[in-house]
Amino acid sequence: MYTNPAVGTVFTGQPNTTIDNPGPVHSAKGDALNEWLQAQAQQTAYAQTQAAAKNYREIDFGNWFTNYDTGRVKGPTGIMGDPDAPPPQPPPAFVVVVVKAQGNKTNIGFEVQPSGQDATLDDSGTETYPATGPYIPACDVPDYRKITAPQKPGTGKIKS
Repeated sequence: MYTNPAVGTVFTGQPNTTIDNPGPVHSAKGDALNEWLQAQAQQTAYAQTQAAAKNYREIDFGNWFTNYDTGRVKGPTGIMGDPDAPPPQPPPAFVVVVVKAQGNKTNIGFEVQPSGQDATLDDSGTETYPATGPYIPACDVPDYRKITAPQKPGTGKIKS
């Protein structure tokens, strides 16, 4: 049986394959509606994470690798064409945060946010929005072939 989660609880995104729509909002009440709203929010977080991962692999990592593979990326040494140039970090996965429903002290709501966000505090230091937990990458960095370091002609040493 479903019970309402506490405010500040963070859920990972996942596809909704089991929770049926409880019916129109005006007839669905309490836990049944919240269970469906939570499942709907987790489905949204899952879909947004999948889209962010696809964009990262195809655009961010793809552009980086094109430049890396042709020696047009500076690494930690500052050398153009450094084989140790790190790829861009994947975007954060989306999560669902349980929040207080606006204007209501007892109801809860579910918001989709990127992971790794700090809590929001008001001027008095009171938490007005919960943290979204630690950063969770939307995907892994794809495997790639390391390039060889550029060499100065005739010396066999890395260009600087």
